[in-house]
Amino acid sequence: MDVMTAQETKPAAQAAPQLPPVVATVSFPNGLIGCPDWTRFELRGNFAVEPVGLLMSQDDPDCVFFVTPLEQAAPGGLLRFNNEDTRALRRYGVGVRDDVLALATLNVDDAGNLTVNLLGPLVIDLTSGRGRQLVLSDVTLSTRHRLLADHSDGAE
Repeated sequence: MDVMTAQETKPAAQAAPQLPPVVATVSFPNGLIGCPDWTRFELRGNFAVEPVGLLMSQDDPDCVFFVTPLEQAAPGGLLRFNNEDTRALRRYGVGVRDDVLALATLNVDDAGNLTVNLLGPLVIDLTSGRGRQLVLSDVTLSTRHRLLADHSDGAE
């Protein structure tokens, strides 16, 4: 009779989660608002297939943002923005060039609601590898626009 050791009966270790592919290495020369030292990032994801990607800091390994294309996050898409903000986005190539992305950061608030920052989109030029965080002027926009609510309490 064969006897199995404890090591042989342990389940195989789970594989580490697979990160999405690197789309671009991005430099934000002015950093991000409130974090001027965070200037170097990897953008990961396949936005043609998945609505959410990752923006991972190369300056601070603990800094990872979930991001989604702004036109998907904003109610009404890019048409949602006022004329001044639309001009600002277009000036940086958003909606004009295929190699420019406007991304919004995602977060979960203390109540468990999925929120998106519509007021401070990240504009990334994939060709040059440069990015910039804009601050839009529309006072109806929020840094915590609620996308999905936590309905775990049974309320609908």
